[in-house]
Amino acid sequence: TDVKSLLLRFNRTGQMAAWSEHFNGQAVYGARLIDIHTGTTKPFFLGGENTLTVCNASDGSVLSNALLSDAGQLVGAQANACSDESGLYILSTDAHTKIAPPKGYLVRQVVGANSNGQIAANAIPQSTAILSSPAGFVWNGTSYKRLTLPFISLLSGFTQTEAVAINDAGTVAGNVTKRDGTSHSAVWQNLSATDIGTLSGFKHSMTLAINTDGMVLACAYNTQ
Repeated sequence: TDVKSLLLRFNRTGQMAAWSEHFNGQAVYGARLIDIHTGTTKPFFLGGENTLTVCNASDGSVLSNALLSDAGQLVGAQANACSDESGLYILSTDAHTKIAPPKGYLVRQVVGANSNGQIAANAIPQSTAILSSPAGFVWNGTSYKRLTLPFISLLSGFTQTEAVAINDAGTVAGNVTKRDGTSHSAVWQNLSATDIGTLSGFKHSMTLAINTDGMVLACAYNTQ
């Protein structure tokens, strides 16, 4: 009863995650990991009565925008302003792990998890100070590393970093943004940042994906 929808996620190893959500996003239940090749299923460990309860979230639960890693883990973060649900969630068939957010930030989006357990996420600052800006982070299994601005971007007035994807080598593709909305694609290799820039005749560029060889797919565009 009161089921919002059935949500499905897939990974590259032939696994699928499936679960249902309460209509107002306050509960997730029945989450299972399914091997597409064999048809075997295992329940994710969500807590008591196989139910994950979160704060009131009209835009969905902590898993609404989750992804399924190749390790068979559901990785997600609370998308709305629930201060007590501001970190990372990692759910497996035998554990339910909540990781506190980076100091001074609230995690709002998980964009990638590679085969080495690194997680790329985006967070907003808890403070509303004028120098505070959203930023991309990588969780390496023990701590967060912030995606710093490329030097040339910093000189050009860019203030914000955003992660879009991470590959198995740990290279992160994303964007850097100015306060006026100007955006450039960027890449972080060993957390060393490079501003990719944009094409001649275009003001903006935006990252879409990165492959296992570190090649970044991006688009260039202008706004009216």
